Amino acid sequence: PSRSAELARNNPPDRRRRIPTRTEMDVASSTPSENDKAEALKNQGNTYYDLGQYAQAIDAYQNALKFAPQDPIIYNNLGAAYFSLNKNREAGEAFKKSVSIKKDDPDAYFNLGISYSATDQFDEALDAFKRAVQLKPDWGEAHTALGDTYLSLNKFAEAATAYEEGVRLQPKNASAFSNLGYTYDRLDKAEQSIQALRNAVRL
Repeated sequence: PSRSAELARNNPPDRRRRIPTRTEMDVASSTPSENDKAEALKNQGNTYYDLGQYAQAIDAYQNALKFAPQDPIIYNNLGAAYFSLNKNREAGEAFKKSVSIKKDDPDAYFNLGISYSATDQFDEALDAFKRAVQLKPDWGEAHTALGDTYLSLNKFAEAATAYEEGVRLQPKNASAFSNLGYTYDRLDKAEQSIQALRNAVRL
């Protein structure tokens, strides 16, 4: 069985801010706020990340955290950059920090699950993916990742349920159909296994 799950990097839309008074404008233009500096560095990190320059992205995110040490999005994006360099332990620490600050972010829980899976910590990954799908029930990729984790734990019935939801939400996910077929086979559901594998081949 295989999985090709991509990390989710938060890139929220620009926040609308009230227009400052003239005095505030003058002060703001001469001395950028801590938040302005953090936002600029975060955006710089996002640009480096999108260009595949992950080491530079890490530097930018770490500098951003000096000005906004409680920003969960920066920690999540830092984790994604670490993970892209196969620094799984550092990635996991960053994702854990993100979810400790913002406990309702499905992206960060999903990413935490991916980092746990990469180090074969499947019980911890299971908890993270369960939380991700609780927070975002219509996220097919997260259901598939949950199925992969159950499969790694040889919990075939639970894996089948997760994959079924995953392919319902992502009917063009060949990998999920393939793993669902394998899971059905392990459950001695030959006809369902054949059908799932046929769907995988069609895609």
